[in-house]
Amino acid sequence: MTAIVDENMSPTIAEFLTARGHRALHVRDIQQLGASDDELMAIAENMGSGAVILTQNVRDFAPFIQRIMPPRATPRLRRCGLIGFACAAPLIRQRLEETIELIESELEIRQKMPNKQLIVRVEDNWVCISR
Repeated sequence: MTAIVDENMSPTIAEFLTARGHRALHVRDIQQLGASDDELMAIAENMGSGAVILTQNVRDFAPFIQRIMPPRATPRLRRCGLIGFACAAPLIRQRLEETIELIESELEIRQKMPNKQLIVRVEDNWVCISR
């Protein structure tokens, strides 16, 4: 997985994903602090085979999700995805560690599908994966 970790999340999230073998970059690593949601979405779409944005800013990314979900997806938005954390900031790392195998499994399934978008919402006590 190629991932962009939004500025509202700790850089340690990118470090955790990198330690698991993923290409993960915090927005500060790509000089994108203060980038708009649309700018991050464009960066994610244009990174290799697409990237997943990890954010705690779920409410602001809701329109993003609506734009990339089929059948409304435009060709430029078919490769990026989103993992949104709707839990308290201190729980994000713990919830990611608890759900990473599920997320990786879903990502593997997605790589075999025409629509490779990964949309995940992680809450305090549950996870939702959109297909």
